[in-house]
Amino acid sequence: MGSRNGLPPDARTWFTLLSATSSRLLAHPLVSFQRGTPGRVFLGQVRDNEERTHSPRKADDLVVYIFHGADDFSLREAVAVLKATLGAGDPSLLDLNTAVLDGRTLTFPELQAHCETVPFLAPARLVIVEGLLARLARRGRGREASAEGQTEEAAADPQEGEPPEGEGPSEAVDGAWAGLPDLLRRVPPTTTLVVLEGELKAGTALVRSIVKLAQVREFRPLRGKALLDWIQERVARAGGSITPGAVRLLADLVGDNLWAMAAEIAKLCTYALDRTITEQEVQALTVGAREASIFTLVDAIMGRKLPEASRTLRQLLDDGAAPPYLLFMIARQVRALLLARDLLDADRRVPAAQRLGEEEIGKRIGITHPFALRKALEQARSAARPLLLTAYHRLLEADLALKTGRMEGDLAVELLVVELCRGGTAAARM
Repeated sequence: MGSRNGLPPDARTWFTLLSATSSRLLAHPLVSFQRGTPGRVFLGQVRDNEERTHSPRKADDLVVYIFHGADDFSLREAVAVLKATLGAGDPSLLDLNTAVLDGRTLTFPELQAHCETVPFLAPARLVIVEGLLARLARRGRGREASAEGQTEEAAADPQEGEPPEGEGPSEAVDGAWAGLPDLLRRVPPTTTLVVLEGELKAGTALVRSIVKLAQVREFRPLRGKALLDWIQERVARAGGSITPGAVRLLADLVGDNLWAMAAEIAKLCTYALDRTITEQEVQALTVGAREASIFTLVDAIMGRKLPEASRTLRQLLDDGAAPPYLLFMIARQVRALLLARDLLDADRRVPAAQRLGEEEIGKRIGITHPFALRKALEQARSAARPLLLTAYHRLLEADLALKTGRMEGDLAVELLVVELCRGGTAAARM
């Protein structure tokens, strides 16, 4: 059965959609209608695109970015800001025109195809590549080392070590990716290419040439005042407020892991609502606060400060920490202090150039959190090695007394703390 305008319902629906789409296409900046050729619409014919696409890009017109560094949180936020800028008109269209590629398995023809693809119904296209430069640097260093070995073997016959005629150093080292610098110079103005890396080491000729053709931004972990300012700004952005003491405590407990820090700030702001976040709330809610109390407890024990140690232990027990957990955490801390003390003593016996840095000591004793490492090194420097050994043996005896049922949990831990602070021997009789 027919319908109005003589079109069946299905045909009328398609006609309406086609008319709307055509109107949108003709109004789009990436679509040009060629005069003199009625009915022919040329998609992707950017004005002057032949001149701009096939000519090398000027230095101030680059649309290639390299984001790298250990601060992955800030790096990802920068990508999000760039994406929001490119998709300011219609974010959904940019999503259709965004490609995320794994640089570890990507081939050069695949990258070239993605970069040269015309945006679909949008003014811009975003191509994100992760880990490509690290892959090229590793492969380049391996081939360069191999080439050096071949050069030494061919020293008696210089012709044997020469690359084939017409093959320069970059082709010999990086093979199919030798054309990457030229591709970056000719990326269409409608495409934005973003390369994401961890620690960027521009050790090969190819990687160095790529870096020169891009806008490079490094994201280093925040330290000191920069981290404190970031916390203040993040809390304010979430609509909250926080005391300076709470900011410092939060920085100590969480460190420079901004992923964890952002989660803790969101939790604190939700809990505080319109109140100012204080040190008490940070201590009560932040992951790592209990471990910080363990440091305080061990610090008091090593300093033989019985009132402070007893108060900290009682707070931990009241907060629900089980005696076996406390014994384990104290033993782990004492063991780390013994290892750190041995490494620090060894450092004093070697020239300054051969000494381990604090970060390397942290890796060897299994503590990498900035706050935890700083406290551990402070305690290791101030505690006498015989006291650490005595504490370690007392912890073993307390653990055996607890597991064999000779003493109840709370009593075993409390007696241990008292004896260690007093330097007595009663713990040995448990």
